[in-house]
Amino acid sequence: MIRSVCRLLGLVLLAAGFVFFIYDGTKSLADQTIYISKFSQAWAEVHQQSLLALQGMVEKNADWALNDTKIVYDAAVPGEPADIWMMDADGSGRHRITGTDGNDQAPSL
Repeated sequence: MIRSVCRLLGLVLLAAGFVFFIYDGTKSLADQTIYISKFSQAWAEVHQQSLLALQGMVEKNADWALNDTKIVYDAAVPGEPADIWMMDADGSGRHRITGTDGNDQAPSL
């Protein structure tokens, strides 16, 4: 069952990549410049409400620092209670902020 879901997800992502490749390629040929579309722009053109709903859900579950350079979130290392972690917006610099015996969850700034 899981294998089928993963294969379906992979196929959908491959098809979406192909669609973006064709879309950007035809646009680039027509204007004789290179275009690279952002996924969020294409999603907004197709269905703006679902994009806004997803953004709200992400913002609810991950707190961003005021200057949008840090992400604060809760995570658990296998076999240990959940702790609060922080990382840079690009995914680097991951480090644990809390280290108590209890579960630390739902961080906010």
